[in-house]
Amino acid sequence: MKQRSAFSSGKGEPQGKRTVWFKGQYVPILSAGTRKDMLGTESWVARGTLQRIGASIFAVVFFGASVALFVASLFVRKEILAYEGGTLGQIVGFALTVLALVGATLVMFLTFRIVRGIVRSFQRIA
Repeated sequence: MKQRSAFSSGKGEPQGKRTVWFKGQYVPILSAGTRKDMLGTESWVARGTLQRIGASIFAVVFFGASVALFVASLFVRKEILAYEGGTLGQIVGFALTVLALVGATLVMFLTFRIVRGIVRSFQRIA
């Protein structure tokens, strides 16, 4: 793909912003490609009201899911041990408990990154 620095007017000549030649015409590059624009990265900032609301909903859902995984990890080992029994039940129960804890920790980490981006967006307004 060849990079161009403009939109197409339909005649093949570029006009305006960054574009890429695709299937016989210039099309705009819609993603910025910087880490600042990717949700969940350390430098992401919610830009508008809609992004703040959407990110807040995602953060609440992720937080609830991580708390549910933490609670479920407490009971999963006992359930597997009661169902399977023996050494295999202990190993599988322990492995699933660790997997649930690791998953909950990663989701909680993503939640805090999203919340940090939301808070940063309010700090830039004031």
